[in-house]
Amino acid sequence: MTRWTAILSKVLLMPSLCLSSAVFADETAKAKSTIQSLMRSKLDSAHGLLEGVVREDFAQVAKYASTLLDIGRATTWYKKDSPDFLHYAKSFENSSTFLLEQARAKNLEGVAMGYIRVTLDCMQCHNFVRAGRAK
Repeated sequence: MTRWTAILSKVLLMPSLCLSSAVFADETAKAKSTIQSLMRSKLDSAHGLLEGVVREDFAQVAKYASTLLDIGRATTWYKKDSPDFLHYAKSFENSSTFLLEQARAKNLEGVAMGYIRVTLDCMQCHNFVRAGRAK
């Protein structure tokens, strides 16, 4: 009887294990899709930001800096277990906040510096994430 119980329990558990891994795979795919969508929005916002900087349109810069700030905050869950990622995320948040403040103050030099800081933060974080995927 014990042998049959063991066999029966394995047979009954197998579908739930398969279902669990399918659910996990689905959640992972959804998370990846969400990140890709947010990164696309971030890139679109960066383009709008550059246009605002070049045209000296402080309202446009403020709009896109605010959007970047919101997106940056929305993506901190992605690698929240990584102190390095959290460092890059916080740096991006600080740079976006600085850029927004400079746009509201209508300070063109500050806006230009903020744009450079945000761009560097993006590049450093993306390099970090790519290096992690290569391992």
